[in-house]
Amino acid sequence: MKFRSVIIIGLVAFLVAGILIGCEETYNKSVRKDRIVTDQQLQHYQTVQPVPVFDYSIPRDVLTQIYTILTIGAVSTYTVVTDDFGGVFYQGPSIGFPIPADVQLTNPLQAMHYDGAVVEQMEPNGLYSSKNTNATYVLWVQEDGSVAPGYYELRANAFMYPVVKTDKGWVKAEGASATTTIDMTRIRSSADAIGKQLGK
Repeated sequence: MKFRSVIIIGLVAFLVAGILIGCEETYNKSVRKDRIVTDQQLQHYQTVQPVPVFDYSIPRDVLTQIYTILTIGAVSTYTVVTDDFGGVFYQGPSIGFPIPADVQLTNPLQAMHYDGAVVEQMEPNGLYSSKNTNATYVLWVQEDGSVAPGYYELRANAFMYPVVKTDKGWVKAEGASATTTIDMTRIRSSADAIGKQLGK
């Protein structure tokens, strides 16, 4: 009796395994068919609508200038710390722009060259970028000229000039001026040059 039960259980297990393997093979065939079709579609798009190559990129130029300002150009800023509903927690003159609390000076990952593992790359400013935190560090400038760091798990908005809150939101304070600006002359001249080339 026990032997018969063992045989029946073994047959059932064999049949189930066969069904599962068959389902997996059918699924894999379907996935391969989809991949072939999408590869063909991509090849067609690459022929009739290839990815464009540009001599100059305005967004890259703007981002490069912003990056430069954030790294070495923006010493004097004005930061406002608010909650999710716009309530002001603190505001005042600051140094640089707020830094997310999970930004790091060192790479938390280890390079494993022998197995092709991907590791993070440091940004040009020497830091490893924030991933997912709302916590922020701010360097506040005190009345006597000293600097005091602050840590907040609220929203921090930094400006290149003093601001005041109005019924229209945050606006530049009267008589305030920006501590640095984006060089739009370079962007316009480069864009004009490219426009002339395209117009030929």
